[in-house]
Amino acid sequence: MKICLLFCAFLLLDPQSDTSPQQTHPPFDKVELMALELGGASGTRLAKAVQQRGVSFDITSEFVEGMKTAGAEPVLVGAITVAKRVVSSSAGAKTDGDQAKEVSSEDQAYRHLLMAAGLEHDKARLGGAEDEYRAAVQASPQNPFLHFVLGNLLFNTSRRDKATEEFRQAIELKPDFAEAHLGLGYSLAAPDQKIAEYRSALQFEPDNYAAHVALAKALDQYGEREEADKEYSIAGSLPSCDGGPRRIRVSSGVLVPARRLKVEPVYPLMAKRKHLEGVVRLHAVIGADGSVKKLDVLSGPPLLAEAATEAVSRWKYAPFVIKGCPVEVDSLVEVTFSLSRSP
Repeated sequence: MKICLLFCAFLLLDPQSDTSPQQTHPPFDKVELMALELGGASGTRLAKAVQQRGVSFDITSEFVEGMKTAGAEPVLVGAITVAKRVVSSSAGAKTDGDQAKEVSSEDQAYRHLLMAAGLEHDKARLGGAEDEYRAAVQASPQNPFLHFVLGNLLFNTSRRDKATEEFRQAIELKPDFAEAHLGLGYSLAAPDQKIAEYRSALQFEPDNYAAHVALAKALDQYGEREEADKEYSIAGSLPSCDGGPRRIRVSSGVLVPARRLKVEPVYPLMAKRKHLEGVVRLHAVIGADGSVKKLDVLSGPPLLAEAATEAVSRWKYAPFVIKGCPVEVDSLVEVTFSLSRSP
C-alpha cells in the first residue's frame, strides 16, 4: 500500500506460466491501471503486465502525466507509452448503448482518479482524495478496482472496518482479484482469517512476493513456525521486482520488531576476566531475504566486537517489502554485554 508499509502486489497473472491458474486477462483499461498504481502496485511488475496484456484505450499525454502524478516509476511510464492497444473480445457482445454508458462511467471515474492522484501524496489533503475516490465509486459502482483503491486509502488512514467493506466488495465483483484478497487480509485482525485471505491471493497469483511474506507473518503469529519458514523461503527464492534489490534505511527501532531469530553472543573469556562490559554498535545490511549480509563495527570494546559480530551474523529478520518488492535494509544494531546477565 502506498502510504504505509503495506506489502502490496497487484493482480498480475502470466498466461504463459505453468504454475498459475489458466486464466485469460483482458487488456488494461485506464481506470484499472490508474487504480492499481494509486494502490501501490510495483511499477516493474505492472509494466510487465502492460506489455503482456496491452491496453484497451488510446494512450494520451494526459494519461501519462496523470500516472506520473500518481507516482508511476519510469519503467512503467516507458511501458505505457509504447503499449499496444487491444480490442477486448467482450466488447462485441455489448450493444452500442451499453458501451456508451460504460465509457461514460469509466471516463467519470477516471477523472476522479486523476484528481485524487494530485491529492493523495499530501497528508493534509487526504480527505479530498477520499472524496474523489468515493465519487469514482459512485460513477462506476461495479468496478472492483475503484473499491480496492478506496479500501487502500481507508486502511492507510486507520479505518480498517471500512476498508474491509471495500475490499470485500471488490472481491465480490472480481473473486480472482489477488490484490483485494491481500488487502482484506491486511485489514482483518484474526490470524486464521488473515491466513485464509493470503492463501486466496496466492491461489490467483502464486508468485506474489508480498502475499508470501504476509502469509509467513500470519502463520508465525498463529504459532505455525515451520510453515512460516517455508513461506519465507519461497518469498526469498522469488526474483526482486527490478532485477536487483533496492535498499532502504530504517531506524533500529523499526528493525528490532522485524527480528525473527536472535542468537545471543558468547561472552569472551578474556573480557570476563577483565570485568569488561559495554555496547557494540554495528552497521548492518539486511538482505532482501531477511538474512544479515554485511556487518561493520562502528564502536565498542574491541574484545567484545568479534563476539557481537559473530552472533548478529546469524540473526534473521522478516523481509521488508516496498510496493510488493523485496528490499535490502540499512540500519544499526546494538549488542549489550553485561556481566550481570552473563551465565
